[in-house]
Amino acid sequence: MLRYEFDSFTVAFSERGDGDLRVSKRAAPEPLEQVQARVLDLLGVDAVAVPRQVHGTAVMTVSGPLRGYTVGAREGDAVVTSLPRVAVAVHVGDCLPIAVGAGDRVAMIHGGWRGLADGVVAAGDVANWVRPRTGRPARVEHWTNAAEGGAASARNLVAGSAHAVPYDPVPFFWSDQYSTKIQMIGLPSAEDEVVVVSGSGSEGKMVALYRSGDRLGGVITLSQPAKLMGYRPLLAAGASFDEALAHSRG
Repeated sequence: MLRYEFDSFTVAFSERGDGDLRVSKRAAPEPLEQVQARVLDLLGVDAVAVPRQVHGTAVMTVSGPLRGYTVGAREGDAVVTSLPRVAVAVHVGDCLPIAVGAGDRVAMIHGGWRGLADGVVAAGDVANWVRPRTGRPARVEHWTNAAEGGAASARNLVAGSAHAVPYDPVPFFWSDQYSTKIQMIGLPSAEDEVVVVSGSGSEGKMVALYRSGDRLGGVITLSQPAKLMGYRPLLAAGASFDEALAHSRG
């Protein structure tokens, strides 16, 4: 069994050698109850809860007493609990198992395409999405993206799939390093050209633009917050690099 330890929870994946956990169409001669008991022992828990997976969007919450390895008590393609010594699990073949944990709550999600198509969305500072303006996948590990992504997900869930708006923010992050405030907007790539339009790194105050082809890909500043935000509308509008240079001079 593969185990990954986090601050407040553990994620585990069974391997072929741990036994066949399928309820139906079993290929292994070993009794299912024996495999389940071994998994309970390997995990060191009193109970494992697995929902009756139907490729949908329902969530099963485990809130009452539970013992043993239970499968299919309620329908759902995600299962969540905050009970001690209770593990939540999903059975997957070619779908994606997704583990979530925060504080004393843990959840497992059966990530199949039918559920995603029915309106399951993901948001957070480690959630990937395809940027409409570039067609490239992106991930911005900063809390501002987690907040904006969560709000966009909620709006789209309320609006419904037919009226959902693609998530296309202007990424933003900052980091205070002693007396220097480093800030960036946009999401430039390693291939972009960097053009310093004012100041320098040695001065501790600087504005630099990223040229992504003929477009403005991003802006980074050192201790120039007011100047940085002047470029945000340009990035939101998909401005050309020449337009950004004209802005820097004006």
